Amino acid sequence: MNAHDAERIVIEKSNDELLAMLAHPEACQPDILDAARAQLRKRGVELSVVNQQTDQEAVPPILTPGSGHSLTSFPVAALILLHYATCGVFSLIWLNLMHGKLPRVRSDDPSAGKAIGFCFIPFFNLYWIFFTVRRLCLRIDEQRDLYGLPASNLTGIATTACIFQVIPYLNALIGYTIMWPIFIGLMQSSVNGLVKTSATTVPRARLPTLPTAPGMPGWAIALVVCACVVPVTAILAAMLLPALARAKSRAQEINCMNNMKQIGLAFRIWALDKNGNFPFNLSTNKGGTLELSMPGLDGFDRNAALDFQVMSNELSNPRILVCPADSNKQPALNFISLQPQNVTYQVRVGADINESSPQEILAICPIHNTVLQCDGSVQIRRKGRQ
Repeated sequence: MNAHDAERIVIEKSNDELLAMLAHPEACQPDILDAARAQLRKRGVELSVVNQQTDQEAVPPILTPGSGHSLTSFPVAALILLHYATCGVFSLIWLNLMHGKLPRVRSDDPSAGKAIGFCFIPFFNLYWIFFTVRRLCLRIDEQRDLYGLPASNLTGIATTACIFQVIPYLNALIGYTIMWPIFIGLMQSSVNGLVKTSATTVPRARLPTLPTAPGMPGWAIALVVCACVVPVTAILAAMLLPALARAKSRAQEINCMNNMKQIGLAFRIWALDKNGNFPFNLSTNKGGTLELSMPGLDGFDRNAALDFQVMSNELSNPRILVCPADSNKQPALNFISLQPQNVTYQVRVGADINESSPQEILAICPIHNTVLQCDGSVQIRRKGRQ
């Protein structure tokens, strides 16, 4: 090719195309390279940007198809939050999608679809998770080396995270909650650094690449996985949440009964020195609350907080006066500040409510219909029972 033909070819090229030709001289003939330099000088373009980028101007590398990565940055904090929010599914898919954004150097380098799909094959995935994660660390470090970055050396922590991932119980305690978030955070940070550097730096060399392996793309496999995981998760949640709600309700009911037993014990201890009388049966001159009681038509004291105040030494803690299931009442900080809004349990008053009438109802919980009798016994009156 003579100089005239070379000049005719380069004159039709844009500045970016000419700079890309000079950035990769191995792909062009010498005559064309000389003509490209001459043409750029005519256009007033500084050729120093090809050999050494300045602080004022930087030319992004333009690589031939398949010779470089197509990784993208992603906030590390967002990745870790999505990891917890999706129980690890998002981070697993996100990391394996990186395989599809890296050039295939070895014959067993997995595609994104293969990397994701094999993670959900029972038993085989116990091996595959080690292979795909460790191979990803190797492929990322290869790319970092091309751009003059130090190796991230995450293979060791990746292996540790995988070990904890495949061991039952340790997976939930350490693997999913601690080791895997640390690994994915370090890996994404390494990728972000690589993406930032490769955007303004020409690689020192090019890896010999193989054709992309055939198969479904990674995003398609990810959609299939999500289409399977989301309904299964919804079904499990629909099955487990009612059971968890019943367990919580039962635990609150038991705690309520314990509270009422402590209240009944406090009443009986207080009555030991009062001839078997409870506070609402004794005058205020004798330390009771008789004159302050405000019984309603149902016989329950509307001013029960005062009954509990005079028994502060026997009760010791105002928290037991609030049923765990009562969201409308808040425990008082102390007995001095005790108000009706700090008490769930209703106290029944009357001359016949004392230790001489052990089967009489002393107090009730309006939430669980728990009944405290004067002898200190506690029982739950189920609906339909008298």
